[in-house]
Amino acid sequence: MKPFQFYKIESFPNLEINKSVQNLIQRNFSGQNENFVTSIELIDQNIDTSLKSIHINSEVECNDYGYTFIEIEGELRRAEFTSYRHPVDFPAYLDLQRNIVILPQPKRICEKVLKNLNSIEHVSLLEMEVNFQEVYKKCPQYISAWFRNLSARVNVAGVSGSQIQDDELFKYLMKVGELSNVMIPWQYGGVEHHLMISKSSALILQKEYKDNQKLELNVIINAFDKLLTQVWKPKEKRRKSKEYDIPVEP
Repeated sequence: MKPFQFYKIESFPNLEINKSVQNLIQRNFSGQNENFVTSIELIDQNIDTSLKSIHINSEVECNDYGYTFIEIEGELRRAEFTSYRHPVDFPAYLDLQRNIVILPQPKRICEKVLKNLNSIEHVSLLEMEVNFQEVYKKCPQYISAWFRNLSARVNVAGVSGSQIQDDELFKYLMKVGELSNVMIPWQYGGVEHHLMISKSSALILQKEYKDNQKLELNVIINAFDKLLTQVWKPKEKRRKSKEYDIPVEP
């Protein structure tokens, strides 16, 4: 699957080709960086009409136990850690006419990189969320769907099949859980593409078009224009709670 995470632009700096903008680095008393070094570089002025290619370089924190060896007074000593910083470096897309930034990365990366991007001066990207009731009005046929927070013991469940939205099991899961992703048949260029739309405003192609990335982008932008823009809204701020990863959402 190929994910495309969409964010709405509140503000964005003017970029010049092959020149990057970067966040200000703050250091603590020990000389270590307090924030994550992050930059955006404009690669191509126009891929197609208003879509521009940008490159993002950042870091994400990974919470995991491990150890390494460091040299202290000429002697190698074991040093344990419970978290570390992992560099991330990937191409992305900017569209100032549509007022969006698209990150073709998994949700777990996008959530961390978004905070880093918003630390750059004049960059403000807004998280959006999908209203699935509006999705159903526009696309009343689901190929598959995923639910979360179903019970104290079941965190995630998925169903797939034909016209699943009319099945009693689907209707029951809608009552007891929270719909997080749906897969719909999307028509573009006379061809049906299986397209997933997530609560977090990501569009995910079931099939990757590695040999035809232009078609890949055309399908995604077409779905954004005709569907996502009509079913999303700014994400509501909620109290922090424990969230579970959804294995089927890239």
